[in-house]
Amino acid sequence: MTEKEDYPSYAYPLLDWTGFLLALEKSEPFHGQTFHVLAESESSFVKELFEFQKIDTWREKNMVVNLRFENRTELNEFWSNFSSLFDKRETVAGGLVANEKGEYLFIYNRGKWTLPKGHVEKGEEIERTAIREVQEETGLQEMEILFPLSQTYHTFLKKGKWRFKTTHWFKMSANSKQFLLPQVDENIDAVEWISKSDWIEKRLETYPLTQDLLLLEFIEK
Repeated sequence: MTEKEDYPSYAYPLLDWTGFLLALEKSEPFHGQTFHVLAESESSFVKELFEFQKIDTWREKNMVVNLRFENRTELNEFWSNFSSLFDKRETVAGGLVANEKGEYLFIYNRGKWTLPKGHVEKGEEIERTAIREVQEETGLQEMEILFPLSQTYHTFLKKGKWRFKTTHWFKMSANSKQFLLPQVDENIDAVEWISKSDWIEKRLETYPLTQDLLLLEFIEK
């Protein structure tokens, strides 16, 4: 989500909400298709978007809807109203770990390559959570947090209730000679160091939010 003046007009056509819904009726979106929508902060729009994100058909497509706002005030108002509609909010932390060879640490979880992360325990600092989860899910024991990387947001259904998850990501460094061990009881089948070139050439399947983090990292490189 960004303010209106922060995004390039040449990237994608900018649709209002009605135009976006008409586009979906006219042609079924392809997997991973991106739309840019001029958003509103009014409660009616917020509630309509909340209901829209619950539709399985669109979620299964991994469709990306980037919301654009006129200014920071409207963005903040929308964000507060939208997140308050969920039954429960969760906080998660994880790491994008790079080694001395320029490779990145990935886990293979439920059929996709992604990054290690997990829930913040009561009284635990977010940085400590990120390190602990990387250790538990990958077997890697020695690492260093370099800086906070980004925050991502995700909605999902659990036990009949909609949850809102905020994930705090940290850029980390570690030595590649350490022993790796996937946490099988968390459905992690493999842990591997993967280079940028291998990631791009093999087009490994991942989640949209993971892909966004990687693109930011690769662009900076």
